Amino acid sequence: MDDRNREQKKQNSIIQGTSEAAHIPEKIPTVVTTVDPRSNEEDLLSALYPFGQMIKKSGVVAFPTETVYGLGASALDPKGIEKIFIAKGRPSDNPLIVHITRTEEVFDLVESVPEKGIQLMKAFWPGPLTMIFKKRKIIPDIVTAGGDTVALRMPDHPVAKALIELSGVPLVAPSANASGKPSPTMARHVWEDLEGKIHGIIDGGSCAVGIESTVIDMTEEPPVLLRPGGITQRMIQAVIGPIERDDQLDEIDRGNSGDEKSELPGKVRSPGMKYTHYAPRAKVLILRGKRKKVIEKVLELEKTYRESGKKVGIITVDENLKEYEKLYGEIRDQACHQACDIKENKGLSPGAEDVSNSPCIRSLGSEKEVEKMAANLFAILRDFDQTEVKIILAEALEDREMGYAIMNRLSKAAGQNILYVDEEDRS
Repeated sequence: MDDRNREQKKQNSIIQGTSEAAHIPEKIPTVVTTVDPRSNEEDLLSALYPFGQMIKKSGVVAFPTETVYGLGASALDPKGIEKIFIAKGRPSDNPLIVHITRTEEVFDLVESVPEKGIQLMKAFWPGPLTMIFKKRKIIPDIVTAGGDTVALRMPDHPVAKALIELSGVPLVAPSANASGKPSPTMARHVWEDLEGKIHGIIDGGSCAVGIESTVIDMTEEPPVLLRPGGITQRMIQAVIGPIERDDQLDEIDRGNSGDEKSELPGKVRSPGMKYTHYAPRAKVLILRGKRKKVIEKVLELEKTYRESGKKVGIITVDENLKEYEKLYGEIRDQACHQACDIKENKGLSPGAEDVSNSPCIRSLGSEKEVEKMAANLFAILRDFDQTEVKIILAEALEDREMGYAIMNRLSKAAGQNILYVDEEDRS
């Protein structure tokens, strides 16, 4: 078998989930560097130079974007890309997003760009918007899970842009977490999941948006929203007119997709559409309905779980905290921190009251600042993993604008496990 046929067979086997390619050692040195994204371009390029070299040698590097931390490899290097799938434990039929720094690169990677695509690039690039186009042959099949379309994004983060420039090629960059876990918004989240499995981590601080990019399929007319994110449906429609929303979105977000472990058939057009994502170790239950009834049900369920010996986490908003404080007082943060200390065998501080069995109550933020809620979601889910919480009760947000994007992620974290406290609310 000649080298070309062997390489093609390797790529096909990766796509089918039966890789014959070289295996990453069980433990490899993971280099970590902290950089200030506000540094001047020259200093950033100097600090990140070693990581660009890693990528040129088929290495895998985690880096911050404005959405979440991404796990980068050359989009033109199947060997490097396979290492991403291995490190994350990511299913090989889950496509990747290609990240670029200049709009002219798009035309080297895709067959054509419709006028509406050009309009969206001008309006939202660089930024948290991913667009899908018909791909050129230069894009390896491993990037697109064997499909004929490719997803492109231009990140708006100084570190991401500098790393792509240093690498000299577009980068694939799925979220830098173990597959299925909450996406990382801080470098320590990446370390917790992938230390010893990847070559480098660039710590550039917290991610501003906090949830993955919006994904829209530009190969359809009208274009189809596949994943909500920081660029909302209303913002897109203000630029290009009406768009459609993929049917799967409403089914998942309303909890109507049946078995939480079921997989949607056929080719997947966008990351995040087929498999359960963003899940902490604890079971997540979303409660939908009128505010007063939701809070009453949360309190009822918390008492039931606590009496059965299961510690509960509660996700709420600032406006509802006072309702929980009536019952639990000012102990919500103490309960979370103390549970974490006990789990790590640190014990109680001298004279401290044992509140470790109290619920861990965390607020996403104020309903008046939904964008900040999005930035907090994954960090809160990961914080619960550091406690003994077994059940997370999450209040549903309104399904509009960024609230819709947050609920998409929360519904996936819950495996579409939704309780309607008002039956008439279910539709």
